[in-house]
Amino acid sequence: MPERAEELLSDFTTAEDWESPEALAARADNMLSNAVSTLMQTMYYEKVAKVIAENPAYEDFVHGKPNNFRAKDFDRKWNHTRATIKIDSLDELQTNDDGEIMELNIGDANADVFEQVSSKLTEETFWSKLTEDDKSILLMRMDGKTQKEIAEHLGYKNHSAVTKRIKKLKELFLACT
Repeated sequence: MPERAEELLSDFTTAEDWESPEALAARADNMLSNAVSTLMQTMYYEKVAKVIAENPAYEDFVHGKPNNFRAKDFDRKWNHTRATIKIDSLDELQTNDDGEIMELNIGDANADVFEQVSSKLTEETFWSKLTEDDKSILLMRMDGKTQKEIAEHLGYKNHSAVTKRIKKLKELFLACT
């Protein structure tokens, strides 16, 4: 829109500038540079650009380009195709072969595992062979604590000691069953 550009520039230039194309170009560049800089600061462009980079969208990639690994990686993450198992939707699972919607009765898998494990933790076999730290590790792990949280609670330097203890506890448990 050259007319609009000329109108804007006329507010910031003098009659002498119009006679010298170099001076006019310099003033126009300066005005545009200041306008862009002010706009970027006002609109928090750097923060917005950082958020956009951290949260890509499908449209951010050229999907037709051959060997576009960033686009392929995004597609795999977005469509959950990295998994080796087929993922069905809950809607598909709820419909039978006739197209009727059925109620899903999915039991809590953790409840059965907890019952099986807790029933084997008897005084005579496994539980009596544990130190107090090992008992604490197991109880905290069963409460959903991470290995890092357990290590911090027990005063270990890092989580690898907890990992090693859990491995030993697993071996002891298998030997007792």
